[in-house]
Amino acid sequence: MASEIQFDHTTGRTCYVQVRNSVGQIWNTVGAAFEAYQTANVGDYDIPAAEQGTASGLYTASVPVIPAGVYGIVAKDRAGGSPVETDLTVGAGEIEWSGTAIISSASVIVGAGGINEAAFHADTAKYQAKVWMFDDDTGAADRYVACFFRNGEPVTAGITGPTIQVIKVADGSDLVSTVAMVQIASTGMYRYNEGANRVLDGVAYIARVQATIGGNVRTWNQPVGRDS
Repeated sequence: MASEIQFDHTTGRTCYVQVRNSVGQIWNTVGAAFEAYQTANVGDYDIPAAEQGTASGLYTASVPVIPAGVYGIVAKDRAGGSPVETDLTVGAGEIEWSGTAIISSASVIVGAGGINEAAFHADTAKYQAKVWMFDDDTGAADRYVACFFRNGEPVTAGITGPTIQVIKVADGSDLVSTVAMVQIASTGMYRYNEGANRVLDGVAYIARVQATIGGNVRTWNQPVGRDS
């Protein structure tokens, strides 16, 4: 992981970036953990940025070792010998982080006189989900398995809050009310076993799975049943 964060600014400056998580905590480079912002620790929140070449005005910094998720990034111009709260913000934005690389980003470039250029890099990826239902004729449970995809490739990290709901097509009532799914080891695939409210022959159902992926709650519907 190196130089994933990039921004333009006046050449020859000493710059750094700060990283915040979805609940407003800021990355402490000394403690190597997110924490509630404290003025006394402002000097521990800076991740150094280096200018490329000799006078390019292009600065890069590396994302620290953090879990997959969506993070806010602020780029600063350090005025003195160490970071202070009044340092000028020269860039701000958001990244979607896979755990090893940036998936997508949105950014605004800020100059000394305010915003002078805006750049938006939208996440145009297509997300999908596949649900399998295994009805156990000789056992005591229906087994549901879900796998999530981004542009046709399995998503194995950055998935939170996966749930499943099974709806009866006949009247829209629940066969299985919304319930959490459990990850299968660390595969990024999820399962749920239902022993009480099982599917019946000759009846149609919709499996609705939902999860937060890439910073957004996403929902998919798929027909399931015993009849092939």
